[in-house]
Amino acid sequence: MKAVVHLNNSAHQREHGAWITEGLKRHGIQVVHAGWNVPAAGDLVVIWGWKQRRVIDDCERRGVPILVMERGHLPPRMEWTSCGLGGLGHRASYAQCHDGGARWREHFAHLEQPWSKRSGYALVCGQVRGDASLWGCDFHAWAQDATNKLRDTGFDVVYRPHPLSVRLQNDRWCPKGARFSVAPLANDLAGARCAVVYNSTVSVEAVLAGVPTVTCDAGSMAWPVTTHGLDAGVIRPDRTAWMHALAWTSWRSDEIASGKAWDHLKEALPCATAA
Repeated sequence: MKAVVHLNNSAHQREHGAWITEGLKRHGIQVVHAGWNVPAAGDLVVIWGWKQRRVIDDCERRGVPILVMERGHLPPRMEWTSCGLGGLGHRASYAQCHDGGARWREHFAHLEQPWSKRSGYALVCGQVRGDASLWGCDFHAWAQDATNKLRDTGFDVVYRPHPLSVRLQNDRWCPKGARFSVAPLANDLAGARCAVVYNSTVSVEAVLAGVPTVTCDAGSMAWPVTTHGLDAGVIRPDRTAWMHALAWTSWRSDEIASGKAWDHLKEALPCATAA
């Protein structure tokens, strides 16, 4: 089996590339590196994010599996790396949970808060302009429409931009009729009756904080435990199975480099490809 790693020259991609290269080699997989967004022949392709359209299209045309690496879905996100097959976010396939929740309890159980039933505002959450998960979405139009609908049903609305949008893009846009907040996420969630998210990872943190959440795109990792339209109300489902599975979407650097992550993730490959 031959894996082709397509990563750019940024420090974090080089670092992650070294980890996955070592981990795959421990499984006897030949690993070569190719240019960013330059298709190359292989049995498995590794990319960061979901922006290399030429590589993605080539793999889909040839039926080659794609291992997608990204920041983890659970905090602290910089210490965990998401590893999924064939897509971004909830559209990817991940390692299956066979441990009855042991991994969740070991690393993430402290994140779970009970469901809240408080009054408060609707928190509409922003995303980074140009993020691959937003392809095809006019995000400002979506956020304004969500704000309008929420206000029409009597909600006070707080709009929280993505911190990177403010820090890196100086984006201080806010939907008309909403209050703008750059408070810490925990503060914004603490006063929220519900959260409204397109597909950002903030939906995961909102659900874990016990805030009923609406997600509007199937790419959201919180899709299974949220409602999907502003007219659908909110739900407070049992989160146990979702949380246990979520723990198997993200890996530490040592788990990737040792081959442990691939040992579990390869179960999601077609049988003819797994190695």
